[in-house]
Amino acid sequence: MEKCDESVKKATFKSVLGESLANSSSHGLPNIHRSKRLPSKLFWTVLFFTGIGVFCWQASELARTFQNRDVTVTLKMQFNRSIDFPTVTICNTNPVKMSSLSLDDDMFEKFNNPKNPYHQQDEGGPQNDDTNSFLDEFENRTLDVPMENSSLTPESPPGPPPPRSRREAETEDLNLSATETPDTSTAMGSENITNSSSTFDWDDAVKSSGYYREMDWNFEYHQLLKLHMAKQGEQEIREMGHGIRSMLVDCLWQGYPCSPLNFTALPNAQYGSCYLFNFRQFGPSLKTNRPGLASGLTLELYIDQHQYLTDITEIAGIRVAITPQNVFPFPEDNGIAVSPGFSTEIGLRLLEIEREPAPYGECVQMNGDLGPQYSNNVYVKRWGVKYSVQSCEKSCYQDAMISNCSCSDPSFPVPLEARNADIKPCDILTRQLDRECYTYVNELFDTDRLKCNCPQPCQEKTYLSTMSFSRWPAENYQTTLQSKLQDRLPRAKSMHNIAQWASNNVARLQIFFQELNYQSIKESPAYTEFDLLSDIGGQLGLWIGVSMITVFEIVEFIGSMLTLLVRRFQSSHVSSRSVTPVHKLRLTPAGEVNLDWVQAEHSSSSQTTDLFTTPFRKI
Repeated sequence: MEKCDESVKKATFKSVLGESLANSSSHGLPNIHRSKRLPSKLFWTVLFFTGIGVFCWQASELARTFQNRDVTVTLKMQFNRSIDFPTVTICNTNPVKMSSLSLDDDMFEKFNNPKNPYHQQDEGGPQNDDTNSFLDEFENRTLDVPMENSSLTPESPPGPPPPRSRREAETEDLNLSATETPDTSTAMGSENITNSSSTFDWDDAVKSSGYYREMDWNFEYHQLLKLHMAKQGEQEIREMGHGIRSMLVDCLWQGYPCSPLNFTALPNAQYGSCYLFNFRQFGPSLKTNRPGLASGLTLELYIDQHQYLTDITEIAGIRVAITPQNVFPFPEDNGIAVSPGFSTEIGLRLLEIEREPAPYGECVQMNGDLGPQYSNNVYVKRWGVKYSVQSCEKSCYQDAMISNCSCSDPSFPVPLEARNADIKPCDILTRQLDRECYTYVNELFDTDRLKCNCPQPCQEKTYLSTMSFSRWPAENYQTTLQSKLQDRLPRAKSMHNIAQWASNNVARLQIFFQELNYQSIKESPAYTEFDLLSDIGGQLGLWIGVSMITVFEIVEFIGSMLTLLVRRFQSSHVSSRSVTPVHKLRLTPAGEVNLDWVQAEHSSSSQTTDLFTTPFRKI
């Protein structure tokens, strides 16, 4: 017990602290302990705490850098002997055949004989009253949208005249030259322009027709066509449009023939029916192992111009979209126009992109639960395709249109739930409420107030394309082409000038890989947890000389202090509650000392007096 008390008394907090400072591996602490003079101690103390301050500042900067979650983008050129061939989507630019309109009197009346303001009317000729009644009602519609609420109105003149139909205004403008005397004089240095040859005056058109407040007649007809097609089923749309069996004249895949059975039909609001080659959902994935035309896809396509809608279909040809396999195509957004009478060659190069997910970025993992990006995506749910930003945004927009307006945009597909709820397409041409709500939702979408959460996919493939054109068919190939067309198309048997007919109705398309090298763009964390710990360790060693050994020394010092506290507590606890032995001195008659153990708590006063009643004998 005496040894324990002695060790507790010797081991003080100051001694433990001094021993730790003297033996510390840190560069500053031993210098503080060694210094005997006060100025020296102050110098090393200030220097040590200055180092701590600089370290804290540097550590905060490192933590801020780590919180930024920056990424490093690496671009590599790689080679792959076997590359997935993309999905090729082809669409005839004419959505509905003229002959199919005869099956529907209402559609035939609306689209087969549209009368735009540039068509001259035969004076005194017989006209169908029902047709004129429909056209007059349709063409005199105006968009009564306030000018100040339109974000698309460019510098509209104040106080426009009462709105008139675009047909009346432009017809009137076309006749201006007949009633005005042209000024054919020219000024020095000015261009020699003869106004008598001009049949349209922009200034008069803007001033006289409420130019900025009316839809273009051609745009109205397109909207009317979309509205009608939105009410049809997929099978009806395919029957109304150009079928793949009539469009496909010849098909070759790596030198081997292919057929309409290798194509999958998908509806499109702008082009009617589109047809997909190598759509993996309905067949095995095709791969290419060599670059060049011979290892790609070759198509000869018949566009059938005499079936085009009058005044609605302005472009003759094929719209082509090239997308990764099992991704829904949008040829109206990112398609390529292929013209008849030409051979169009599209050379491809693969580009792979890999993005970092949270917390380094915001992207959608293609494996696992994708959340609302999949559950609310009408393209994913209806056709089982992969996620894409375009499909997500279009689905978000359509959901907002249905929830706000109780009608759907005819340009996009409708979810199955909305079809079951009998949601009708929005008629912005005849219904004022639909038009106002349609404008409102489009404004929300354009200003990003719909909050569509459509991040990029974490793994994405895209194709870089290079296009070239050449006249087709060649003169010596015309006979071969004529024989081929006569076998496939009954109409071609009566054609005499095959070159002229083919230049207007047949297009050739070749799609191939230019090389098997591909670009890979990959994101990686620029600053990881390991980098943060390494940099903090470096800053500790630089400014205050602390290493991992010092950390364990601090742990040892804390353990020593805790041990000292526990021993002090135990020592004080034993002293207060244990028996304390004392000596009772008695001198015998012989002068010897007798030692007896007695209790510290004296039971009687007589025992206390016995301690000194016997006088000591002088020795």
